[in-house]
Amino acid sequence: MQITAEYVRFRLQNAGSLQKTAFPVKRLDWERDLPMIRRFYAHFTDDVIDPPAEGENIGTPYAITENGEILSFALPFSFKAGETEIGAVMTLPAHRGKGYAKAVVAAMAADILASGNTATLTTGIENAPMRAAALAAGMQKE
Repeated sequence: MQITAEYVRFRLQNAGSLQKTAFPVKRLDWERDLPMIRRFYAHFTDDVIDPPAEGENIGTPYAITENGEILSFALPFSFKAGETEIGAVMTLPAHRGKGYAKAVVAAMAADILASGNTATLTTGIENAPMRAAALAAGMQKE
């Protein structure tokens, strides 16, 4: 039996449709914030997250934090010239449905556009919350 995943891709090429929120999204520092990032990741996996190695196409994490803990998180990935993929978007279960994923996606997309790149996001077709967050942030389905 072969299992194939279906994906949907979103794109944002200009800030005209970007929907920012009032939630305070901040850029994290891999070195300074690594303990906080690792505590957050431990909610989702037993794997340990490390800062990107030299040459890896992973950028600066974005997050909504409260009392020194991450509530929602995203990472930018550069796989293709002129595009930056918004990925690893996660929100703690107790904080889902509040618009935090939309906020981190929108903040990261705004910075991606300001850098001159197109913001993209790919998710599983079955991931309705992520699809909704991408659309709410102003991204368009390809």
